Amino acid sequence: MLVSETKTEINVEVIGEIDRDNTAYLWRRLHSAIALASPGRRVIDLAGAPLVDVAGAAVLRDAFASAGFAHVAVMLEGLQPLVGSVLAIVVSRTHRRSVQPAAPGRDMTGRQLPRGG
Repeated sequence: MLVSETKTEINVEVIGEIDRDNTAYLWRRLHSAIALASPGRRVIDLAGAPLVDVAGAAVLRDAFASAGFAHVAVMLEGLQPLVGSVLAIVVSRTHRRSVQPAAPGRDMTGRQLPRGG
């Protein structure tokens, strides 16, 4: 996993399969990237991830939730068809909505994020 930073966003590039064997590492890296980007924007590029199992999808779902609390907009890019399907299933079981990129000021379910003060 590669993490790069620009003036406006943190980019996380995932390379390889995301499965139960590496979810702890993914969780740590994504939450570190959230802390770096807070408040701001983070892009998770999954073009290099040909497979995400349910455990990996749950980590991505939880990263979206954590980002929402930290006022960080998260965008998923490069979703492979199978990866998108697994994410949609995991998220729909939790939120009953399909996976959508987070718009600024909104979480992955489209709800308005609270404004920090």
